[in-house]
Amino acid sequence: MNAVVREAAYNPQQQSLTFRRGEKVLTITPREISIAQAMSMEDAQATLDELRDYINETWEKRETITPLYERRKELKVKDILKLLPQTNCRECGFPTCFAFAMALTKGQKKLKDCPLLSQPEFAEKRQALINMLRVAGLEDTTN
Repeated sequence: MNAVVREAAYNPQQQSLTFRRGEKVLTITPREISIAQAMSMEDAQATLDELRDYINETWEKRETITPLYERRKELKVKDILKLLPQTNCRECGFPTCFAFAMALTKGQKKLKDCPLLSQPEFAEKRQALINMLRVAGLEDTTN
């Protein structure tokens, strides 16, 4: 599951995987699933049903998934910001490069949404951003 759930925090010592599903925070361990921020028992049950279906779909595709046994590197907005043009040009749809960096960490924007990154003078920084996003499990944000 660590290989397919983006922005999941995997803890190999505790054998736990924690991630968000909407407003809820789910933690899966070998013997237990916990849900934080469920609004009611019905909401919790619906979330468990969705999670069961997701786990079963993932299991069915297991032959095509490369396992990931280590903790993903945490993606930090400040690290992304250092590699952006920092012109606050608004061509990405955000008022600042900081806001764009935040959207990248959440998978809401793609690198192609920053036109300046496609310019030759930003080639090295763009490649560093691509690598950073891949390590964090957000490699498809570069398309």
